[in-house]
Amino acid sequence: MHTSLLTSLRDAMGGSPAALITAPDETAPYGRDWLGRRQGVPLAVARPASAAEVAAVVRLCRAAGVGLLPQGGNTGLVGGSTPDAQGRQVLLNLSRMNRIRSIDPVGDIVVAEAGCTIAAVKAALEPHRRVLPFGIGSGGTAQIGGILSTNAGGHMALRYGTARDLVLGLEAVLPDGTEIAGPRQLRKDNTGFDVARLMIGAEGVLGIITAAALRLVPRPAETVTAFLGLPDMDAAMILLVRLREQAGHRLAAFEVMLAPALMLAMRHVPSARAALSGEHSVYALVEWDDAVPGPALRELAETLVGEAIETGLVSDAAMAESLDQRNQLWALRESLPEGQSKEGLSLKHDIALPLPQLARFMKRADREMRAQYPMFTPVVYGHAGDGNLHWNLQASTPAVADQERLMAETRQSLYDLVDAFGGSFSAEHGVGRAYLDHVQRRTLPGRVEAMRLVKRALDPADLMNPGAVVPP
Repeated sequence: MHTSLLTSLRDAMGGSPAALITAPDETAPYGRDWLGRRQGVPLAVARPASAAEVAAVVRLCRAAGVGLLPQGGNTGLVGGSTPDAQGRQVLLNLSRMNRIRSIDPVGDIVVAEAGCTIAAVKAALEPHRRVLPFGIGSGGTAQIGGILSTNAGGHMALRYGTARDLVLGLEAVLPDGTEIAGPRQLRKDNTGFDVARLMIGAEGVLGIITAAALRLVPRPAETVTAFLGLPDMDAAMILLVRLREQAGHRLAAFEVMLAPALMLAMRHVPSARAALSGEHSVYALVEWDDAVPGPALRELAETLVGEAIETGLVSDAAMAESLDQRNQLWALRESLPEGQSKEGLSLKHDIALPLPQLARFMKRADREMRAQYPMFTPVVYGHAGDGNLHWNLQASTPAVADQERLMAETRQSLYDLVDAFGGSFSAEHGVGRAYLDHVQRRTLPGRVEAMRLVKRALDPADLMNPGAVVPP
């Protein structure tokens, strides 16, 4: 049966050798997750080049009763696009669907296929003086379809929201192979509920996103970036409120790093250079931007930072004096995950808290997790401006026995605390397979059943990314 299916899949995608990969040594890299902790065995890797080919692949797999897993740049951290070990699931890799179909500087819209990387879209927008307001460290490999299917966030979510907030319309394929044509490029379209938008954040369990119309903004005329040392998280949150009150929409990013996270980057990443001379408990990378050229924005930023130093909220500050210096500050922030990985075992958690609770949560979490798990050091950083923290635990010794048990235990303990503070165990990484057991226990009453109803209606055979996101 599988031989017949593979032949049909290859024919449906035009017979190109690049369209279907079946050799085990060639499919193996697609079956390994970005963290290297999960290794699945795909039956094959289908690489369609159009929405019509995606629809054909979906119909063929549905008819054969074969599970289908969509995959973008494979930079996810929750096992959402990793097949099982049985060799009976087809990976649908969308990297060949990488055309930018149109750029509209009047309507501030780009239409890009699902396989376009974030970096490629941003490069194409440069001549048009437009920006896709979405920023993540993996922008060179993360693809449009992947960031939408996980509703990814990033450091620009403070001002522009998550991936969902940038979408004007989608083109997609439903689990039965029905194509939702598009994407529509309208700011307003009140013609019933938007079926395609159900797929944003659904990680492929309701269908395949093949293209999207995304909202753009004019490229800022002025940008000011500052790296700040602060005494504690209370000061950081007071500063955030003051900056939002006094800078308004011009506050574009507010990233926070605790000292252990920064120290690991400085230790292991050669390009990571200290921005401040002293040591501080908390560091913040703050950025303002404005469409209006001139010195007013820098004067405002310098005034706000100066006032924060005078009142004791900020202990030390460095302002970027050039684009190169700005890039160095952001490179320092983006080097934090690499510093962790080179140090050794790191248990990663992606959480969200209500902003008023953030500082209090961090104090309590640090105290309780250190007491329960003395073999780990909390390594915390993230998008504090919107309440999103990457609250990680770094092993204090090179080898830690029984890693899987410890990962399960620490998640349980940390997420119980997150629940107590009214937060979420997944802020931007998604659910995938890694956090499936937490969905049932930690989401709002009725939400899981509603997800099951939608899943059964669109995919009654459970062939679209089976075993992800929606508990059985």
